Amino acid sequence: MPTNLNLEYYRKAAKSLLKAAHAGDSTATNRIVRYFPGVTPALHHAQLVIAREQGSASWPRFRDFIVQSNLDFAGFVNEFVRHALDNAPRAE
Repeated sequence: MPTNLNLEYYRKAAKSLLKAAHAGDSTATNRIVRYFPGVTPALHHAQLVIAREQGSASWPRFRDFIVQSNLDFAGFVNEFVRHALDNAPRAE
């Protein structure tokens, strides 16, 4: 998975998926039914679909991965900038 993911983007994607399924969109409904046949879609179903489509086993794991990735990404950027300003050969 890529780093610096946007959790809000995926939250909105899950809400949009659910809204589309409730509106009768067959593509959205099929995405949910793939994992949850015979249920009335709820937000947690849409979140799990989004997480699984991104390669994660669950929404909480996916959410945690996004949060951790963003923390690590910011740390890597800060570390690089610090080294680039202090020691160009080490940064390279």
